[in-house]
Amino acid sequence: MQKDAVADKRRHPFFTIDNAVILEYGPKIGSNALALYVILACHAKETSGTCYPSIKRLMVQMQRSREVVYQAIETLKEHGLISVEGRRDPDSDSLKSNLYTLLPISHPSTLSELGSSHTELGDALSELPLVHIADDPSPHSELALVRYPNRNKTNIEQDEENKTNLNKKGCDAASASQTKKPAKPAASGVWEAYREAYSRRYGTDPVRNAKVNAQLSQLVSRVGLEPAIGIAAWFLTHRGGWYCQQKHSVGCLLQDCEKLHTEWRTSDRASPLEPDDGKLAIVRHAEANVASVVAMRAKMNLPPNP
Repeated sequence: MQKDAVADKRRHPFFTIDNAVILEYGPKIGSNALALYVILACHAKETSGTCYPSIKRLMVQMQRSREVVYQAIETLKEHGLISVEGRRDPDSDSLKSNLYTLLPISHPSTLSELGSSHTELGDALSELPLVHIADDPSPHSELALVRYPNRNKTNIEQDEENKTNLNKKGCDAASASQTKKPAKPAASGVWEAYREAYSRRYGTDPVRNAKVNAQLSQLVSRVGLEPAIGIAAWFLTHRGGWYCQQKHSVGCLLQDCEKLHTEWRTSDRASPLEPDDGKLAIVRHAEANVASVVAMRAKMNLPPNP
C-alpha cells in the first residue's frame, strides 16, 4: 500500500534556506549572524537572491543595535554566505544602501559524517547532557557552553568529558572564592588617623558607625586618600568655634573638606593644642590689634595696660 505523501501546509508567501546554513554554519556564525541571514533570505528575490534592506530596517527586524548588525554582516561575509555592494543614487551618486546577495552554499563533508538525514543529526545532538548553570551574582561569571559531539568519540565518552569539564570549572571557581581575601576599605587609614587625633584631644575614642564609615568614604572620594588621612589628623587641631562646638565631628570634616584641604596645605600642621581655645582666640585677636586697643582705652580714660 502506497503511503500518503507529506503535504507542505505552509501558506504563501514563504521562503526557503539551505539546511547547511543552520546545521553546519549556525554553530560557527552565531545567533546574530544566523538571524540576519534568515532576514536577508526573506527579503531576497527568488531569481537573483539579492535584496537591499536598510540598516535601520535590519536593526528593527533583528532587535539588535547598529554595531551588532554590522558585525553580523561581516561574519556572513567572512564565511562566504553573502556579498555586499554599495547602491548609489544615479542622480546624486550618493550611497543609498547596501545590495546583499545570497551566495551559493557549499556543503561541507561534516554533514554527511554526522548523518545525512535530519533524524540522525537530531539524535546525535539530543544525547548531549543538559547543562544547568548555577546562579552566580558575579557579573563576570562564565557561562558553560555545550559542545557538539566529537566525531571521534562515542556519545557516552563525550557525556563523561562534558561532566568532568563542568566539575573542574566548579571546583576552580570555589577554590578562587575561598582564597580571595576581602579588600581592606580605603577609608580605614583615614579613620585611624582621625581616631588617634580625636583621642589625644578629647581623651576618648570617637563613635564609629555606618554613617561615619560612609562619610569617610565620601571624604576619600572628594580629596583623595593621602590628603584625607592628613586632613583628618590635622582637623582635630583646628580652633574654629563651630568645629569646637561640634566636637570636631566627621560630619563637619566632610562638609568643609575642600576648605580644610586648603587650610591644611597652607597652615602650620604641627601647631600644638592649647588648653583653652576660647581664651587663646581672644588673646591673639588682641595682640593683632594692639594699636586699636590702646586707642580705645585712651578714649575711655583707662591706663594703656590693665
